[in-house]
Amino acid sequence: MKKGMWLAWIVLTLLVGGAVGWQMFRPGEVLRMSPGPVLPGHQAFGQVCESCHTGAFEGDEAIQAACENCHGDALRAAQDSHPAKVFRDPRNADRLAVLDATQCQSCHREHQPEQVHPMGLTLPEDYCVACHADIADERPSHENLTFDSCATSGCHNYHDNRALYETFLLKHIGEPVMRTEWRLPASTLTGKHPGLDSNCANCHASDRADMPGWITLPPDQACGACHQFQRNGFQSSRHGVRTKWGIDNQVARILGARTKTTGIRSDALAREQGCTTCHRLHEPGPVTVQTCRACHDGPHSRAFETSPHATLTRGEQPFSCATCHFPKARTARGRVQTHHNASANLRPNEKMVRTVCLDCHGLGFTLDALAQPELIRTNFTGLPTDHIPSLDWVAVREKASGPKTPPQAEDQP
Repeated sequence: MKKGMWLAWIVLTLLVGGAVGWQMFRPGEVLRMSPGPVLPGHQAFGQVCESCHTGAFEGDEAIQAACENCHGDALRAAQDSHPAKVFRDPRNADRLAVLDATQCQSCHREHQPEQVHPMGLTLPEDYCVACHADIADERPSHENLTFDSCATSGCHNYHDNRALYETFLLKHIGEPVMRTEWRLPASTLTGKHPGLDSNCANCHASDRADMPGWITLPPDQACGACHQFQRNGFQSSRHGVRTKWGIDNQVARILGARTKTTGIRSDALAREQGCTTCHRLHEPGPVTVQTCRACHDGPHSRAFETSPHATLTRGEQPFSCATCHFPKARTARGRVQTHHNASANLRPNEKMVRTVCLDCHGLGFTLDALAQPELIRTNFTGLPTDHIPSLDWVAVREKASGPKTPPQAEDQP
């Protein structure tokens, strides 16, 4: 009897363990074992658990390394305002005891959807008080401000303040709404693929065992052989991050649980995202508004064609969604390259100030416009009705304290 009970327990344990293991590793079913949804920004690859959980039984250090693996380069490029090394300074030990700002998870914890605020924040939105409770003593302009308003557009961001720090604001005081000369670089692309030093086989032939012979629609790897800068940017963006992990890049998969809330056309959900989704193979010209609208159908996208931006041109090219969301930049050698990481200047929206907006507009007008959700919804049709006083406060502070150190080279837009 006793032996039979033990045998039954062993069999039951094996069956339950096998069922759980099968559910965990069954393709497409791993989310059944998740304790909850991942952060909105991670839903594109939320079912790839190993993107964050790099090994079994690994602790917070491994999770932190995974965060830095994806976000480290962007934080360094943003000249992170709160790098971990600041909080490792023994003089900040008391602050670290209140909030461990050396760990991404302290502010951005996964699988807790009921706590998520904009930018994936899972702390109360007044978290700045932990270190800056006495800010009004130093800056009287902040005396009547609440700590849950620090991240108001045009004020502060925790990581990226390249368009908001004091010396930069000071440099741009008094600028007009529109610049007299635009600084938008025109594309240096003058040829098409057939006119380049290439032939059909460069893109359409394959020596891969799993893809022999002629390829009618070349994969992204073929494009990346020549356009590595653009491919790297694409794979760092929401559009293409799934390709980085080698998983299908269907629009519905990219959106995850946010499918019904992002303004994406329902007939685009089954579309696979890649280079040729937006670029024609034999006519690699600029992306048009119609290209973007094939997927994007939210209020901002629909309003473009009746917005002031739609009437403008850059050289011979009309403005399009890509003008702002895929900005061009001139390299040290004079070549113009298009940035393909649309996520890099999307949120917080002040990221777009230096890379896009200041090419045509003054900083004061830009901050006012970006702070108004209704203007963004209508694709900036109309003028701002509210004013962000950041530049005014900087001017008053400058007048009271005397001239400051001139901006360094990296401060230049």
